[in-house]
Amino acid sequence: MLIVFGSRTVRIKKYVDSNQPCTNCGTPELEIKVYRRYHHFCFVPVWPAAAKGATIICKHCGAHYNNYDMQERVAATRAPFYLYSLPILVALYIPVSLVIRSKNKQDTQTYINNPQIGDVYTVEEKEGKETNYFFLKIADIKDDTVYAYHSNMVYGTDVDRLADEDYFVKDDLMSNTKAGLKAMLKDGIVVQVRRGYSKYGGYYREQ
Repeated sequence: MLIVFGSRTVRIKKYVDSNQPCTNCGTPELEIKVYRRYHHFCFVPVWPAAAKGATIICKHCGAHYNNYDMQERVAATRAPFYLYSLPILVALYIPVSLVIRSKNKQDTQTYINNPQIGDVYTVEEKEGKETNYFFLKIADIKDDTVYAYHSNMVYGTDVDRLADEDYFVKDDLMSNTKAGLKAMLKDGIVVQVRRGYSKYGGYYREQ
């Protein structure tokens, strides 16, 4: 993965000063462009980098002014909000992720209380210092007993989809009671339950 960190210069404002006459031709039509450098991470603006600067050109005669005293106006020019994109995205990510996590937790509890054929369970299994994850897919429900297929692969981290070569094994049928599933959720063994999923997760693959 290529990670790019650097800085760039962007024009943050352009306007015409009609109050100050050009010292070359006397026309009060000075075009002012205000610039500012900013740091970026993978081309996403992180933070403004340096003090603002400006170029001043007479629109009538084309004269350039490098020493024209516009410091107060330049300093008053606000940097656009997108130069703070990364802090804004981080600030938005935290509450959004909390809302999504809360929604997933509520859905999981609802699905556990009322299991349906096709539900996919992410299961956490601890053996000594190792923690592994696998998937269960409900294949059938008879009275209080729930039957589920086991995923062919076991994962070293919590993943949100089957690997491309993974699938649910029809010959590996496991059974549990509805009360047992609730106990697995309470004990933290069931991490999440998915329902109404798309093909992206690979949950339709069975062999």
